[in-house]
Amino acid sequence: MTMRHEIQPVQHHGEASDARLRPDQVADSDQALEAWRQIQAEFVDDPQQSVAHAHRLVSDLMERAVADLAQQRDALEKQRCAEAEPSTEHLRVCLQNYRAFLTRLLPSVPQGSPR
Repeated sequence: MTMRHEIQPVQHHGEASDARLRPDQVADSDQALEAWRQIQAEFVDDPQQSVAHAHRLVSDLMERAVADLAQQRDALEKQRCAEAEPSTEHLRVCLQNYRAFLTRLLPSVPQGSPR
């Protein structure tokens, strides 16, 4: 007997259905912008140190972004493998979620495009 699980579209940050940022993302964004302001102000007195700090800030933000994307991809994978014999509806929702993820990865593609 195969158990069927009702699946829902996976929600992702920045998705049209939930464009609001999580509180931790807002705090991270605010902190990053404040750090950037400080880096720019620091340039006058120590340009080399300012550029080193800019590099570190961008590197940290990239690492967080990659980790967040990997976590979202893992959620898609878990959803895809949730059933031993998935129904067509299950697979349809999975494909919609992969399309939404792809749209976020390729920002130049209009929302809902890769069909």
